[in-house]
Amino acid sequence: RPVIDVLRSIDVVAEISGRNDILVGGKKISGTAMCSRGGRSLFHGTLLISTDLEAMSEALKPDETKLIGHGVKSVRSRVANLSEYTKEVSPDIIGAMLTGYMTERGGEIYELGESDIEAIEKLRDSKYSTDEWNCGAERLQTSERSRLSCGTVYIKKKTACGRIEDIRIFGDFMNTGDVSEIEKRLKGIELRRGA
Repeated sequence: RPVIDVLRSIDVVAEISGRNDILVGGKKISGTAMCSRGGRSLFHGTLLISTDLEAMSEALKPDETKLIGHGVKSVRSRVANLSEYTKEVSPDIIGAMLTGYMTERGGEIYELGESDIEAIEKLRDSKYSTDEWNCGAERLQTSERSRLSCGTVYIKKKTACGRIEDIRIFGDFMNTGDVSEIEKRLKGIELRRGA
């Protein structure tokens, strides 16, 4: 809603589509995602302002069922840059407008300090840059995919002796809970529907 309100203030007619897209002229200019862990949620989004859309479509290889579900043949045919709809736009201008919108409604600006940056870099190096984090799910034995109303859900699992030895649940679905809690509860469970 804040992004749509800011865009409408500069005469760009934007609308929410589905559960996490913002469209202008029927084309996607923004997508959002959310992750919940340990009782906290992180919500973030993108805004295509002047992106190289050809390079983006080469880099993004979505599940074909997602494209079919949106009635399009490619990523490129479904997206557009905000700069196609207004000349009064840059990352700095949109950033300042969104900041103003949020602070006018009681939001606070939090500036990252040196200790924050050190903690972020430590976490990046110790967790998010590791092969285990980035490729771990690929080492699991079997993979399943389902397209549900909440989004696409992927499940990768490793089984042994009729039990789930390891499991990862991920995808582009919007969840309000902590998926890792479900993963923990499924490890060691017998691989049968009743269990």
